[in-house]
Amino acid sequence: MVARIAGVVSLTQFQTKAPYSADRCYSEAEHGSSGVMNALNIDTLKLSRKLTAAGLEPAAAEAIAEVIRDVDTDDLATRQDLQTTEQRLKQDIFAARGDLQQEISELRSGLLQDFSNFKIEIQQDFSVFRSEMQQENAAFRSEMQQENAAFRNELQQGNAAFRNELRQESSALRSELHQEIAAVRADMRDMENRLVIKMGGMIVGSLAILTALMRMMPPG
Repeated sequence: MVARIAGVVSLTQFQTKAPYSADRCYSEAEHGSSGVMNALNIDTLKLSRKLTAAGLEPAAAEAIAEVIRDVDTDDLATRQDLQTTEQRLKQDIFAARGDLQQEISELRSGLLQDFSNFKIEIQQDFSVFRSEMQQENAAFRSEMQQENAAFRNELQQGNAAFRNELRQESSALRSELHQEIAAVRADMRDMENRLVIKMGGMIVGSLAILTALMRMMPPG
């Protein structure tokens, strides 16, 4: 606690024009500025007793009271100083607010411009991508059409070759069938001729046998 009070006394004694309560200040107009130190009008004995009652040593309390009594009121801020400081602070705050608003406006404008440029770049990239995709699709369609045409041509050629082979095989089979039929017919004719010859021989033999039998029979 002693250190805290000593710090307050030190700041009060050595701070020039420091912010301080206006009700506790004395203006230079009332007390003059002739160079004579204007001390605070306080009861040091009463202050020393209060500090002693607060737990300080009597010697320390008396020293603090004397230091506070010897504070020069000319070093304290006046009401006019406080008003001037307040006005300057308001001006600084207003200027800072204006600068901040201008920076925010510039930042917003820059962001909008960046977003617009980014949007344009995206649109351009998408347009290029769409054009490339259309070209690739057109090339793919052309390749597929060419492959389909080639496959159709090959299929047609294969069908034509298969038809030719089938026709050739059918013609060969037909020729073989004709030859087989002709051979069968020739065999049948040969067999018919042989059968006629055999039947003729059998008839002739039968007639000869019948004639011989008739000759062998006695006349009636």
